[in-house]
Amino acid sequence: MARYSSVGFIHIVLCYLIFVLSLSSTGAALSLKQQLKQLKENYNQFKESVEAKNVQLEAKVAQLEIQLQENKEIRDRLESRIVQLEAKVQHHESFLSEVLLYPNVTDNQQQQQSSYVITTSVSQAVIGMPTSCKDLKQIGHNWSGLYSVMGNKSVETVYCDFTKILDDPDLQKWIGYADVKAMPTYFYVQKNSSFSAFDTPIPFEVERVNVGNAMDSSKGVFTAPQAGTYHFSFTGMASFPTSSIFVYLGVGLHLNGDRVGMGLAEESNTIKGQNSQFTLQSTLHLEVGDRVWVEIYYKSSSVYLYDAIGYHYTHFTGWMMPHAALSSTGKVLIFKMAPLFCRKFPQVCVLFLLTFWPTSSTSIALPLEEKLQQLTDSYIKFKEIIGSKVSQLEKKVAELEVINGQIQMKNVQLEEVITQMAPATIVQPIDKQNVESKEDLASKVPPLETLSFVVNQIMKFKEVVGEKVVQLEQKDAELEGKINQLESKSLLVAQPEMKVENDEPILKASFKFATNELDIQHRLMSGRGRTPRTCREIYSSEPSSTSGMYWIDPDGHGVGDDAIHVYCDMATGSTSIAHDSESPINVGHCAEPGCYSRTINYNASNKQMKALIELSAECHQSIVYECHYAPFEFNNVPFAWWNDRNGNPQYFWTGSFEKGIHACQCSIDGNCVDASVLCNCDATAPTPLADQGFITDKRILPITRLNFGRTQFEISSGVHTLGKFECSGRADVAQVPTSCEDLWHIGHTLNGFYSVMGPAMMETVFCNFTKLPGDDDFQKLIGYIDVKSVPTYFYVQRSERFSKVNTSIPFDVALVNIGNAMNLTTGIFTAPRAGTYFFSFTGLAEFPTFSSLLYLGIDLYLNDNLIGRGFVEDANTTAGQFSPVTLQSTLNLQPGDQVWLEIDSLMPPLVDERIVRRNKRMLPTKGVVLFDDSRHFTHFTGWMLEEDISQSL
Repeated sequence: MARYSSVGFIHIVLCYLIFVLSLSSTGAALSLKQQLKQLKENYNQFKESVEAKNVQLEAKVAQLEIQLQENKEIRDRLESRIVQLEAKVQHHESFLSEVLLYPNVTDNQQQQQSSYVITTSVSQAVIGMPTSCKDLKQIGHNWSGLYSVMGNKSVETVYCDFTKILDDPDLQKWIGYADVKAMPTYFYVQKNSSFSAFDTPIPFEVERVNVGNAMDSSKGVFTAPQAGTYHFSFTGMASFPTSSIFVYLGVGLHLNGDRVGMGLAEESNTIKGQNSQFTLQSTLHLEVGDRVWVEIYYKSSSVYLYDAIGYHYTHFTGWMMPHAALSSTGKVLIFKMAPLFCRKFPQVCVLFLLTFWPTSSTSIALPLEEKLQQLTDSYIKFKEIIGSKVSQLEKKVAELEVINGQIQMKNVQLEEVITQMAPATIVQPIDKQNVESKEDLASKVPPLETLSFVVNQIMKFKEVVGEKVVQLEQKDAELEGKINQLESKSLLVAQPEMKVENDEPILKASFKFATNELDIQHRLMSGRGRTPRTCREIYSSEPSSTSGMYWIDPDGHGVGDDAIHVYCDMATGSTSIAHDSESPINVGHCAEPGCYSRTINYNASNKQMKALIELSAECHQSIVYECHYAPFEFNNVPFAWWNDRNGNPQYFWTGSFEKGIHACQCSIDGNCVDASVLCNCDATAPTPLADQGFITDKRILPITRLNFGRTQFEISSGVHTLGKFECSGRADVAQVPTSCEDLWHIGHTLNGFYSVMGPAMMETVFCNFTKLPGDDDFQKLIGYIDVKSVPTYFYVQRSERFSKVNTSIPFDVALVNIGNAMNLTTGIFTAPRAGTYFFSFTGLAEFPTFSSLLYLGIDLYLNDNLIGRGFVEDANTTAGQFSPVTLQSTLNLQPGDQVWLEIDSLMPPLVDERIVRRNKRMLPTKGVVLFDDSRHFTHFTGWMLEEDISQSL
């Protein structure tokens, strides 16, 4: 907390009081001096009291804050130790189970098994988007590097050094803002007709680019789709009548009805049809919904904005620039910061309170008595404020003392739990020669009583840890069940009548199978650092793996539900999940539809099975129903059905879902015993029948409940057999990930910001891998990223005159040519990549002496197609007279598209009487030139605004 010297503050207040008193009349009455003296004495006493109290409280707060930090560090270390001990207890329990089941273990095999731990899923501590390296580390990221995090208003890039602890200031280094836009926004519009209306947005007839659809061309209004900084550029041409005085045309750029800037064309001694170019540019911060347009603000009579079909002298372009700006105004920010400022700097805040305490406008004329009364009132208020601050500090001290006491008590409890759990985590090596009975095992492995004691201690610890409570309760219940199973198994091992020595070949074979499984999983864990997600993944990592039982974690290592034990068929790479209804089960006798109903309980959670489905190319489940006068359907009334994973009833018994049609395999094959029905069991023949099929629609698998009915007759019978839930193959994943789902399929499990390939641009998305694909909030689009495979920028100039027509204007000076897309010699720009490009040209026309109109037009071409024109003309010129010409354009280009500039070689095709006058004008080649020398008046620049990155991959 910030601390300021009380003495320094008192000096400030005292100086303030002296200053105020110096303004008073020197002729004040003696009684006023006495009152002032008494006020100063009171003030000094209060100052000494506040100063002493302030020093005591600040020292106490500092001491408690240090102690609180130390206690938090101790608690973090103890909780980390608890997690380690819990993992060891789980490992030893699993190891004890394997040893009791396969007692003939060698020392080497025992050591390999003991090093393998089936990791359980750990819930991520950070909910929502990470905002710092600390959040990323708590999620589970442990590789140092550059990461994206969510800042206050935009995505930021930070460097995380995960070799540092959470509170180390060097854990995070801020790099900069990432150019992430919620929506790309670019537009370039033109006119092909003249316009002269006042005070109305100028509409546009030609739309070259409108990425984001923010520009309404017909209305001429741009609406900001998101808060940010935008650039706008407008170029037009004013047409003048004959006039001996100044004539003009002014165009304003408007933001929400307020004029931001002006572009102006003005001439005198004009002749009819004389034109003059004007331009304006602006960079504005806009909020969502802000509207921008250009309109004619003022003009002389008969002056208008000129344009013609096919020439496009009018250009209006704009785009959103990198980095969104803050949406809060300075005033709002100050008010938001004021409470924090006063908490940190109470003395300065009080001084402002005294200085700006509201008084009437006539206070300067108040008599001395009233001024003294005002000062007394202010002093009383100041004393009340300081007293309130002291009370707050005392309250904070009391709160810190309580918190420290609680943390110290928790630390003592944690240390007790660690002390009690530590003996249960020690396992001695097992000698193969001596492991022949339960008593021998008990001397080598922690006894079951110890494990039970540890469970009780963990249950006590739940009261301290918070959210860990629910998870530990579930795990404890599972652990107690396993302990009971182990006790039963140990009794079987100890029974003398079971001659283990006679079954030694079987035990050796079984043990070899089990140790092979454990060894493979150990190698997988040590090599990849996580539990495999499918059997196919196990086989891909360890081709020597044999078919058998393995632990997998489909929803991701370290997140979601615990790992599951499945059967892996390494010949096919399939994963099979067992359940409690695999053996034939008789449905008994009952009459109503679905009167027999059985829930299917799988050895895996619904989330894990759904994750396995998402990872697999196909999933299926077999079902067989042996029936004797026990139909699925009778007289169009369904008596039997099964429920899918969502609980919905399904009436088909093979294949995939097709509009809920009731069908069996025999109807598909065309070999049902009765051609009039769709299933064998639907036939009324009094003979044993059966229907069997494979449900293959992984969108609704696995089967969660079986329902049968109409078996009430004595001769009726029904027996169902449901196969394991089996999945195989790998779901198709794009070579370049396009979504969080693709990343999840690849194997990403840690929440965070990721880059994916969008339809045309790279996108930043937040992936919440604690959820599954299809779940709400699994993926959130943050914005589009400015990623360019080839950076492209150029800025070229000329250093001499140029007057050739029908040829591209060359350049001889390249100040910038990143990407080498501009050919100086030819003056042609060739697009290296598909994307949106911006171009801007400015030149200087040099006129000779001439009594009529002269002009110079500069045309922008795209692949031999005229895109737009910059145009300048003047009348009654003298030799060496100059006039600027300019144009801007934003274009969508494909790779290989070419852009260049040419001097206009054609007479503009005007209408009505203007054609005659235009034909009298001098061609540019007869005197008007594009002027330049060593001072470089000619500028041509361009760059790639946004790349269509999808075409570059």
